[in-house]
Amino acid sequence: MTATTPSVVRRAIAAYLAATAGVALVISLGVFAVTDAIVRDDLRTDAEQSALLLHHTSLRAVAASSSGDAVTLLRGALEPALDAGTIARVKVWERVEPSTLRIVYSDLPELIGDEKALRADRRVLFDSSESLVLPLPDDAAHRTEAALGDHVVEVFTAVDAGDRQFLIETYHSAIDAARIDHLRTQIFLLVVVGMIALALATLPLALVLARRTSRAERERGLLISRASAERERERRALGRRLHDGALQDLAGAALALDTPAPPTSRVAAVVRGAIADLRSLLDDLVASDVEWATLDRSLAASVSDIHPEPIDTEIVYSLHGSADSSTAALVARLGRELILNAVRHAGARRIIVAARVDGDVAELTVSDDGTGFDTDAAAPDGHFGLRIVDQATRSAGGSFTIESGSTGTRATIRLPADLSRARPPS
Repeated sequence: MTATTPSVVRRAIAAYLAATAGVALVISLGVFAVTDAIVRDDLRTDAEQSALLLHHTSLRAVAASSSGDAVTLLRGALEPALDAGTIARVKVWERVEPSTLRIVYSDLPELIGDEKALRADRRVLFDSSESLVLPLPDDAAHRTEAALGDHVVEVFTAVDAGDRQFLIETYHSAIDAARIDHLRTQIFLLVVVGMIALALATLPLALVLARRTSRAERERGLLISRASAERERERRALGRRLHDGALQDLAGAALALDTPAPPTSRVAAVVRGAIADLRSLLDDLVASDVEWATLDRSLAASVSDIHPEPIDTEIVYSLHGSADSSTAALVARLGRELILNAVRHAGARRIIVAARVDGDVAELTVSDDGTGFDTDAAAPDGHFGLRIVDQATRSAGGSFTIESGSTGTRATIRLPADLSRARPPS
């Protein structure tokens, strides 16, 4: 396992903690908003219930008394609630005409004596035992109540005192700032503590992922570097083949043609050899079409190109099924790498190459009887091609597995049978 630089770990921890803090902030704001709405609705319900209870208490106080002024009785029932803050404002209207009301008591003395018409929704209260709960209207008539704040409700209840009829109007604030602040504090602490606990619990996983990401980035850089070096090596090899092969032959042919009696047959043979060399170079530079049915010949030809001399290893090919040309071409390139890896580094005497298509999956298996290696350890330089095979396979949406031991190595590639339709890996 390669070491991870401290700076990478520190950056990963900082990014993780910053993300956790951001999530905690978003969750806290969302919870605050939901809590505020729930608490306000709950307080509004409490205010309505308290108002109804107070109104029925006032109604019973007047109904239970056989003597005394009804206004004084109502005042005695309502003032304790005013002092305790249960109600924010009160008006007691007396019905002086069938359709007219007059204020006979209020916590604002200057309102006493005001008159207004009896609205239809209030009129029905005199014929029932119900109460009417309404949100505070936004108009000039309620300018003094508007100063009480937001979320104020007004409650109306009719009281029949025998020869007199009254309409009790009270205002209740549905907001308890202290209660809301207390709940917000509790929820905030709960969210913060929960997020800290979550961050600490998942931090080891974040560190593991950071180390894996760091290793993957370094391996990717190493792959790119090795690939560049391999391209440069191949470029130089092609240059040497051109210089030492076709160019030398053509130069010799040109000199021979300059002689008084050029040996035309020999010159023709040299030119044909140069043409064959150039065609071989062209085949190396421009990938030829590969079909699944001729995959064994493509693999054999690619091995022969790199090892012109016969190799002292038996390679057995076995093909089944059919896949599209894109898959066949990729399997040919990766299979060549696996075969050459077995030939060069495993000392294998026998290599079995099996390719088959099962449904929508194409599979290539390369098995050898050579020297195995520890697949859990970092791949040595001789097995660097296995990393390239793994990267290329996963990039195409497939998988690569390898098993190795004292009896040899077995490498398996699985790819979509039709790469032209396969979705790229996410």
